[in-house]
Amino acid sequence: MNPLIFLHAVAGLLGIMAFGLAFLELRKPGAESFAKAHMAGVLGVILLLFSWAMGGFHYITVYGPQVKPLILASSDWAHDLGTETKEHVFLFLPFLAVADVFLIDYAFRKKSAAALKLASTFALAIFILGLIVAFEGFVITNAARAALEARG
Repeated sequence: MNPLIFLHAVAGLLGIMAFGLAFLELRKPGAESFAKAHMAGVLGVILLLFSWAMGGFHYITVYGPQVKPLILASSDWAHDLGTETKEHVFLFLPFLAVADVFLIDYAFRKKSAAALKLASTFALAIFILGLIVAFEGFVITNAARAALEARG
């Protein structure tokens, strides 16, 4: 396995897990829960940005020139569905994550129930979208592996 993909996948999964934790903590009232949610959100942003960088570098250096032609030749549906969707959601996630960290802070400082509900919704959306992106990465990786095996 390519080390870039490994770092990309692990950082991404840990990042979305951090937002899963933030979601759970935001459902409990209290300063300690807000502090944990904030810390999880900040850690999640860092991990998602790292995953973003590793994935982007891999996309430019390896996926585009080497993997994409393999997939398009044998499993174009994997590229059309998996990669295209993954690219757009993946580009959006770090921005949503940063917005969520600011919402968590705002909800805590202003004691705003509406901001808390929105921050919780954002955290859950990041978690669910991240799982979808991870699944799409799995599909793409397996399509590339199958194409390599078919070439013999």
